[in-house]
Amino acid sequence: MDASGVASGSGNYQFELYSGNTITGTPNSTNTTGLFNITDAGNYTLVVTDNSSGCAASGVPVTITRDEAGPIISADISDDDNCDNDAGAIQVSASMPVSEPTDYTVELFDGHSFASRIGSSETIASGASFTFNATTRYNIGPGDYRIRVTNNDTKCSSFIDRIVDDATVTPGFNANYTLNHNTSCVALVPNGEIVVSIDVTGYDANDYVITWYNG
Repeated sequence: MDASGVASGSGNYQFELYSGNTITGTPNSTNTTGLFNITDAGNYTLVVTDNSSGCAASGVPVTITRDEAGPIISADISDDDNCDNDAGAIQVSASMPVSEPTDYTVELFDGHSFASRIGSSETIASGASFTFNATTRYNIGPGDYRIRVTNNDTKCSSFIDRIVDDATVTPGFNANYTLNHNTSCVALVPNGEIVVSIDVTGYDANDYVITWYNG
């Protein structure tokens, strides 16, 4: 708070700031500049004394309010398209409406609450981003997630909720088979066979693994 402009006179002043609406006890802060660093919102009383004349102005009421803005969060979602592993991803970046901090702290939570944080917090520089995925040791499967970002200069934070969907696709194919029964009487040398023809038209056959089961 800058109170230097409230006084007029010799120019040699002492400024005293009290908590509350009355002048009692010891002032919170005293200086000759009129500049006060106030961290808590509330009502204060300012007293200005002209050191040359010894005259003091009656208490000036001052109200301090909070005007804190949390980071604006952007989160790009990649849905999980892998049937074996959690392969989703959440890319997070942040910005401020006015001045950018040196960096931010980013946290990921399981579900739309703060009950269960996933892993540790991450730090990203202003203008950078962080991706939660398997590469960064985060296994992002289908589900609900909460992202909290904190401005490391002001300690103000904000959060957003996001959903990662299940984007897996069941392989499609058509199969025909020819059954040739076993005609060998030698148990260790059977000659029966099943010849299967699988049609994967429209798909890359190299992307398929075919598994056989007995029974």
